[in-house]
Amino acid sequence: MPREGLVVIILIPAIAIIIAIVYWVIRRNLSKGQPVIKKFMEAGVEKDVETAYACWSPQCATREEIAQLIERTYELFGGYKRLAFSSGRTCGSDHYSMGGSIIYSGRRRLSFEARLVKENGVFRITSVQIGSTGMMDIMKSPSVSLGGPLGPGL
Repeated sequence: MPREGLVVIILIPAIAIIIAIVYWVIRRNLSKGQPVIKKFMEAGVEKDVETAYACWSPQCATREEIAQLIERTYELFGGYKRLAFSSGRTCGSDHYSMGGSIIYSGRRRLSFEARLVKENGVFRITSVQIGSTGMMDIMKSPSVSLGGPLGPGL
């Protein structure tokens, strides 16, 4: 067998293994960020501003902004049942983006997109968009956006 053939036989499985490992690490990190979004939604349902605020990076939202968000848009929390995650990606070494649906009682669903950062080993929310990702006209479609600018690569 020529040397080139042997190199190809060794190289292709090695590349496949590296890709699988990278994919696994990314998915593992993203799944670790899901609980903070769930905790934020559950805190919103309970109108627990302190717990909801603890889910956020302090550079991206104030306690007062979280309190106003929960009070002014409680219809986005009321009836919350669970989250269904459908997307996730890394955007740099410590920045993540996740999306999916918020499932409410009575078959109601709203889309969401959240950005997270890993600070001192803990995931924190940097921004969240609930509802329409187009024009944010609260009268036509329930929508709320809170947080700082989008992270790197977004």
